[in-house]
Parts: sequence; C-alpha cells; structure tokens
Amino acid sequence: MKPFCVTLVLVAAWVSPVCLSASGQPQHDDSMEIARLSQKMDKDSPQHPINQGEIDRLASLLAKHNRPIPVEVLSRLLLGTSKCDFSYFVISNFIKQYPERAAADLIPLLAHKDAKVRARAAAVFARYGTRPEEHRDASQKSFRRFVRTNAVKTDLFVESLRANLKDTDIALRWSSAQALVASSLPQAGEIVPLVVAWLKDEAPAVLENTRAWNVAGNIFSADPALAAKHILRVG
Repeated sequence: MKPFCVTLVLVAAWVSPVCLSASGQPQHDDSMEIARLSQKMDKDSPQHPINQGEIDRLASLLAKHNRPIPVEVLSRLLLGTSKCDFSYFVISNFIKQYPERAAADLIPLLAHKDAKVRARAAAVFARYGTRPEEHRDASQKSFRRFVRTNAVKTDLFVESLRANLKDTDIALRWSSAQALVASSLPQAGEIVPLVVAWLKDEAPAVLENTRAWNVAGNIFSADPALAAKHILRVG
C-alpha cells in the first residue's frame, strides 16, 4: 500500500495550486491578466501591437472588479473601427456586459482634447438613444436608461454636448446635436435651427447621398412643427 499512498500524496501536491470555482472549473486569475494586458498597452507599438479585442478585454476586466479604466483604454475602443465602419466601442463586450459603467465612463470623454474622441463618444450616446425600442437589446436599454435618469442630470454631460455644437468639426457637431435630442433633453428649440442651417451650408445637393439628412430626420422628429417652421423660413 505504501507506493499507492505516495502516489496519492504526489498527485495531491501536483493539483493543489489549481484554484477551482464552485462549479469545479479552473478559476482564471484576473489580476494577472489585467497586469499582462496593461503592460502590453503601455508597450504598444507597430512591432508589438495590442489589438481591439485585448483592449476590450482589459476594459471589461477592470469594470468587473470595479477598478478605474484609463482614458487611453476608452479612447482606443472609441477610435477603433468595427466591421460596420463604426466605433468598435458599440460592439465591445465592455458595453454589452457593463452598459451603465460604459455610459458613465464615456461622459468625461465628451470633453476630451481630441475632437475625434469627443465625436465618437457623442455618436455612441446618439446611436443608443435613437435606435427604435424594439431593436434594442438588454444592454442597450440599460445604457439608455442610465443616460435618461443619471447622465442628463450632470453638468458635464449637458454642457460638454452643448459646447460641442459650436465646434468647427462637422462630425462632432452633428453627433452632439443628435445625442442631446436622443437624451430627451429640452434642447430642441436651440438645436433645430442649428441643424437647418447646417443642412443648408454643409449637406450636398443630392439628398439620398448624405447621412446628414438621416441624422437631421432623427433630430427633427423631436419637434416636427418647429423643424417645419425653420425649414420653410430658410426656403
């Protein structure tokens, strides 16, 4: 029996370092993965790039453990492009798994020094706010609910979007206008005349070839009568 006992001891010693979850499955060490991905982010270069999936995983793990997510991580998710030629942020696991955290962390980026980051952040708020209710999944509904019950009460959210309406960057102005209306803020009175003027000055002559008219339609739907009044005035 001695050899058998020794074998059991050796086997027990070999398996003891493995941490098992309640289900009996090995438990991943999130802290080590966060450290690995953070280090890879810090050393990111053309020779040793970090991909969007890894940045997404880093953001998700930090959110899982309620840890701060660096602005650089959020910016890279916003500036990354998905297959549908939109911000990677909207298809990320981060926003799907932690929609309210994603919405809260996006608010400061509306005042980011980079206009493209501000535009992408505003576009996420606009996209999630204007999508028809029947086309929203659970995470999108949670994101929208957080915006309408929490974000709209913060000066940073409202004032950053309003300040962006005056920016020279066209994409930033349009996405900020749409985000304000999508958030159900009482801003239609000041936004509709701006959008009518933008359409006159910036939209190409062939209506079906411009996304601006689709965005304008979403904005005008907040107050059709006011929109019609200003459009007729311009005409």
